[in-house]
Order: sequence, then C-alpha cells, then structure tokens
Amino acid sequence: MRKLVLMVTLIAFSAVQADGVNKTAINTAIERGVTALKRAQRDDGSWHNTELGATSLAALTLVECGVAKTDPSVKKAAEYVRKTAITANSVYSLSLSIVFLDRLGYASDTPLIESMVVRLLTGQNRSGAWGYTTPSISEEEMKRIREEMDGSRVLRAGGDLKKLPERGKRTVSDLPESIRNQLLVIGRGPAVGVVADGVLGGDNSNTQFAVLALWTGRRYGVPTQPALVRAYDYFCKSQNRDGGWSYVSSPGIEGPNSSATMTCAGVLALAVGHGAAVDIKKEKNP
Repeated sequence: MRKLVLMVTLIAFSAVQADGVNKTAINTAIERGVTALKRAQRDDGSWHNTELGATSLAALTLVECGVAKTDPSVKKAAEYVRKTAITANSVYSLSLSIVFLDRLGYASDTPLIESMVVRLLTGQNRSGAWGYTTPSISEEEMKRIREEMDGSRVLRAGGDLKKLPERGKRTVSDLPESIRNQLLVIGRGPAVGVVADGVLGGDNSNTQFAVLALWTGRRYGVPTQPALVRAYDYFCKSQNRDGGWSYVSSPGIEGPNSSATMTCAGVLALAVGHGAAVDIKKEKNP
C-alpha cells in the first residue's frame, strides 16, 4: 500500500512546476506515470495490493492526471470498486472509494457512497479518531445497495436518483429510510472502537483519510459535521509538544517524534473541522 501511495502521490503532484523544470518535462513525467499505472493494473481492474483503497487511489490519480472517465482503465477500476466496496469495512478502502466515486460523479453510485459514509461514521471511536476497520453491514443492506445501484433504472424507494438535488445541496430528507435509520442508531449510542485507560484509539493515517471522505460525504446530505468536529478536537488534544503529530497519539503522554506526513494530516483535520463547525453554526442560525 505504501509503495503505491508513494508512486501515485509523486505522479499527482508532479503537476506542480518546480524552479528549473519546464512544462514539457512535467507533462512527460505525468504521461510516463500514467503509462506505468495502466501497465500495473490487473485484468479485473484492481492494482497489485490487497487493499481496495489502493485501487481507488490509483484510479483517482489517473483521472486527476487527465485520463477520461470513459477510459477502459478507469472504467475497469470503477467496476471493481463498486463490486468490492459493498462489503468493505476497511477505513482506508471506504475513504478512498468515496473520494474516487464522488470524483466520477455518476448518480448510480449515490447509494453506495451514502452507505460507505455511514460506515465510516460508525467506525469513529470516542476519542474522535479511526482505527483500521468499521463494523460490517448486514446482508439486507448489501442487497438494498445492489438493487439501488442498478444503472438501468437508477431508482430507489425515494425516487429517481438523477432528480436528487445537486451534490452539496442535499439534506437528510434526501437520504433513503435505511440510511436515516442507521444515523438514528449512531446518534443514540457512544462511538465504537474505544480504547481503555484514556489512551486515544486509532491512528492519524487512517483518520486523515476518513476526514477527507466525510468532508466529501457532506455533499450527499449525510450529517458528517459532528464527526468532523470530534476529529478536530482529537487533533487539538493530541498535538505533540514540538507542534506536530505522530502516527499514533496519546493525551498527556509524549509519544514518538512528529513526522511531516502526520503533521500534514493534523493540519488538514483542523482545517476541515473548522469548516464543519461553521456549517453547524449556519444550520443553527440560518
């Protein structure tokens, strides 16, 4: 997973022009990276990694590098993600699949995205962070998702998915009854994954991906803002004395040295959490 993340990150960020590097050289590097990613793709649409998230990340990179959504490599990856994500409970996989499918923008993916966002909400622990997995969903819920993702009709009990308000303007009332019921259950009890003795559970790498995905989930009417504010509080409490963050954090305990990557994760979560708090304030005082 880490090797693939490094490769696609280098490809994605090679579009940032550095001093002394001309645009032609940058575009050539991107094209070579795209070719390498396509070559590494398996026949079933996945990449050589056990994590579904790796496939979502690689496919997202192709799209961000200018590869068309109708390109065979992207289409194969999307079908693999749709098929596999229905049963997924990995935080990495759920998070990156949400971001990838949202980037594609197909109405028929809405039921799956809604479900994955709710799965992430159930996986947040009491500290505000995430570990590696979330609770699994029922066979009945899997069946509902498959039926509502039927691209030939793009319908569900609530009506035509294509007639939903545009992303970013949806509310809880636009969600199917099954999702609304799951949200009620989440709201009635403490988050899962709590670690004893007051030590913060989860890790900052998983948490950063969950934060990105839940920020995306807002656009589908799922009320992710409270969870994002909890993540904000988690990072405020877990910041190391040097100003950064480590892979894992504990309140009041000096943990491992901070790293640049995890510090970026912390800053990202603070920015997103601030935005979520603004959303909540607007809802209370429109």
